[in-house]
Amino acid sequence: MLSGTCVVYLARINEGLAPVQRFLRAYSSHDSGLPHRLIVLRRGFASNEEWSIYAEAFEEHHVRYDPMDVADDGFDLGAYREAARRSSADEFCFLNTFSEVLCDGWLANLHRAAHLERAGLVGATGSWESMYSSALPRRGAAPVRLPRSAHIRDWFRVRALHGDFAPFPNPHVRTNAFMLSRALALALDWGPLRRKTDAHRTESGRSGLSRQAAEAGLRNLVVGRDGTEYGSDEWPESATFRYRDQANLMVADNRTRDYFAGSDAARRHLGHLAWGDRYQPSEAAPQEPATEAGS
Repeated sequence: MLSGTCVVYLARINEGLAPVQRFLRAYSSHDSGLPHRLIVLRRGFASNEEWSIYAEAFEEHHVRYDPMDVADDGFDLGAYREAARRSSADEFCFLNTFSEVLCDGWLANLHRAAHLERAGLVGATGSWESMYSSALPRRGAAPVRLPRSAHIRDWFRVRALHGDFAPFPNPHVRTNAFMLSRALALALDWGPLRRKTDAHRTESGRSGLSRQAAEAGLRNLVVGRDGTEYGSDEWPESATFRYRDQANLMVADNRTRDYFAGSDAARRHLGHLAWGDRYQPSEAAPQEPATEAGS
């Protein structure tokens, strides 16, 4: 039986060892600021032999963990849901395969915000992006001749997206690194998770986790490395996701790394998807958020 705070990290065999090593280097280099137990969700591992090289990596970094084998379906969110159901921890901080801790005190910051009055989901990043609005034709785009059948398919696709996703702004906590209580995790409807579109709906849809929490009167928050918690109307200026140089980011992932590595044009595109006219580009030459312990 587990209690207190659990950090839950998902290791997927089909992603290989490299992201796990990145996670371990960062996790072992930064003091989380809060006592906790680490649970590693092992997804897709058919035997202890397949896990052995991963186990060696954990030993190399002196990271203790409790393994939990999860079903090889349901995407990341399905694994998190399974962990919440099978463990009796008070609260969970879920980290995906590509998560990379960037600073000391990261877990304490999330934990403090999660215990504020009426706190719902608390994440290292959030976004206002809407899959529906992002699929709409861009104004001013050059006309392209397409077969009538293609236009009809696009119309049905956009119509279906409108049913599942609210138009921009569509605030939701990103599920690459987020915390919530076990009670809330069990109370929320995670929906079916058979297809990738199901996972998107659960994260950012009209009936997704963030929307359910908000409709229950809870506040979904983002927390920066400065220790400040930000309400959804303040998320762009939190500088944690696709805004300037993301200097206030606590936990990186493949999406934040894509933004950092992108050209100015790519950054503007991604930033406008996330924040619309609230997006602001870098003021100076980009500098990757520095870690505090050389990972």
